[in-house]
Amino acid sequence: MAGARKHHYIPRFFLAGFTNEGTKEGRLLVCDLNAGKRWWSDPNGAGHQRDFYRIDLAGYDPLEVEKAFQEIEDAAAPALRKLTGTEEPSPFDEIATEVLPLLASLAIRVPTSRRGVERASERVVRAAIPKALPRLPKPPPIIHSRLFGHLAPGVEPSPEEYEAAMLKFFEDEVRIEIDQTWSIAHMLSGFDFVLKKLAELYWTVAALPPGTPDFITSDNPMLFRGAGLSGVSAIIALSRRVAAVGSVYEPERPVIHPDARFAGLVNALTLAAAERYVFSASEQIYWKKNDGTVGDISDLPRRGDEDPELGAT
Repeated sequence: MAGARKHHYIPRFFLAGFTNEGTKEGRLLVCDLNAGKRWWSDPNGAGHQRDFYRIDLAGYDPLEVEKAFQEIEDAAAPALRKLTGTEEPSPFDEIATEVLPLLASLAIRVPTSRRGVERASERVVRAAIPKALPRLPKPPPIIHSRLFGHLAPGVEPSPEEYEAAMLKFFEDEVRIEIDQTWSIAHMLSGFDFVLKKLAELYWTVAALPPGTPDFITSDNPMLFRGAGLSGVSAIIALSRRVAAVGSVYEPERPVIHPDARFAGLVNALTLAAAERYVFSASEQIYWKKNDGTVGDISDLPRRGDEDPELGAT
């Protein structure tokens, strides 16, 4: 892992379960909901971003976080195969100790989570600066370089420049850049809380019977508060054929074999939670629309403008 730059926010072994062969070498269809494009890749080429977990902190390996996630993945992979690598999956309770940390990590390590931390931090900074401005002799360091980087070193802006720049700032024309190490630290701070909440749920394994449409996954695979699923607090597709359902109610059976309607609903929730990318084993994507009709790959929902920071080659 020394010097690794391609950091997978969705683990490769996890994506392997959604390929056409169920292996890391299998083909994986990537659907870009921003650009409305799709292409074939593989687990190594999807669900990653350059230096996404790299930290800059004295006394720590820059890859410390990436290595910590790798340890969670290494522990979970063999246990997950007991659910996804057989026609008769094991009850979830038998592998919960190894798999629940993976699920908690998938809830907090993804781009959606990081962006949430950064946007909240930006709102706090924007709300605090106006109160502090009258007492500050010069612009706060957090925005000085962004607003006045064009000035020579040691040269301060004139009062007119300062007023114009701050007006621009408060009109949201200038974006605050949150330090990545700080952002990652706050992202990780939620891990124990999420793990505790997941461990409090009753879990059921949902294995699709032959002939049922596949599950899909996304760049934000851990779903919470499953709309339309009574009592469900969390749900995640673990492979193209198996999902795990966490509920506040104790299930009648530890393993169920649901029909196509269940697959369509889970896929609809997956599409709704996705930030940008959806991953599938084939072009046969089956999902339930809000109006009750069935959607396919031709009418996947679209997101906003393309974000160049996220990659899935």
